[in-house]
Amino acid sequence: MRDSVNAIWSALQQPPLVVVLYDDYGLLESAQEEVASIANPSWPVRRVSTVEDALSTSADTLALLAPVDEVATIEELDGGRDRFVERAVPVVVFLLRGGAGERALTQAPSLLSWVRGNLIDPSAQDPFDPDAAREEFIRHAGRTPEEWLMMRRRGELDGSPESLGLTYRALLLEGPDDLA
Repeated sequence: MRDSVNAIWSALQQPPLVVVLYDDYGLLESAQEEVASIANPSWPVRRVSTVEDALSTSADTLALLAPVDEVATIEELDGGRDRFVERAVPVVVFLLRGGAGERALTQAPSLLSWVRGNLIDPSAQDPFDPDAAREEFIRHAGRTPEEWLMMRRRGELDGSPESLGLTYRALLLEGPDDLA
């Protein structure tokens, strides 16, 4: 299991507040879906955009807070610990990695100390190792990504879902000199 999945799962067991960093605005929805999929399936899930909306959710509801104004959200959360103590299920705050909200968090010592163990950075925990990915592909497919793609171009592979999945992985792993 990926380290970030374990970290998210562990953090979700420790309400009231979790902070998850994500890489790109286009990946926010995926990050929210991943957290919801890791959470206890009996928890209702509600997506919110303000601290007030998060606080208005039931204490047993997983609130996924994607703030419109990350800095204002951090400022509101800093020093507001007592507003969350009754939560049985955490509020998960999503901040753009390297964005204004993450920078504001470093300037909010009270909040930072409060969430330190529940600050999850999936990219830092699950770094992509292209050499390891290539080795795993070769072990699984029995050939290099480039060899696999050559077979695909010659029509030697079937159209099964596994074959298509391996073709996709091969495209992601092929060397830069092999790009057509």
